[in-house]
Parts: sequence; structure tokens; C-alpha cells
Amino acid sequence: MSDGTLLPTYFLIEGPLPPVVVASLTTGKPMLPPNVHLTRHFLERMAERGVSEEQVVDILRTGKRFYDPRYGESVWWKNGIYIPVANDGALKTIVRGPINRKWRPF
Repeated sequence: MSDGTLLPTYFLIEGPLPPVVVASLTTGKPMLPPNVHLTRHFLERMAERGVSEEQVVDILRTGKRFYDPRYGESVWWKNGIYIPVANDGALKTIVRGPINRKWRPF
């Protein structure tokens, strides 16, 4: 931010940040919710599947939320992309696919 204030440190990321994430943290673009942390695997899958950081933020802010009884985690889904969120807030992967019929809406 141009006024010299520091952005909140909401991110705990394993390994180096890809340029798109670094740019968003330093320019003040929309950030992920508090307590969410990214894993290296998540960032790799994000790049492989062509999902932008803005899409991730949008899915977590406005997507439909489900409970996945198989893994005991929350899942956010929007426009054919879903993000399972572990109980500790870790984003471990991102997948393109339909809503699973075994998920339960919140």
C-alpha cells in the first residue's frame, strides 16, 4: 500500500510464492480470508488448472459451501471449480468438477 502500512499476514505458504501471489500481496489486491493458508500443492494445482488468484478469492467469498463427510472438510464450489478447505484452514488442492452428490449444503 502506498501509505506505508503493512498488509495483514494472513498467509502461511510452504515454499516460494508464485509471482501472481506476490504481486497481489504487495499491491493490495483482494486477499484471502483470515486463517486460510496455502500449500505448495495448492499453488501448483492452481497454475496447472489455470485458476487465477482472483477466482480463488471469489470462490471463497461467494461460492456455495458444502460439508464433505468423507474428509470432514468444508468445500467451496462455484462455476465448476471447487476448493476443499481443511479444518486448520489449509487450501491443499483446487479441482475443476461438478458438485459431489455426497456433499451436504451448509
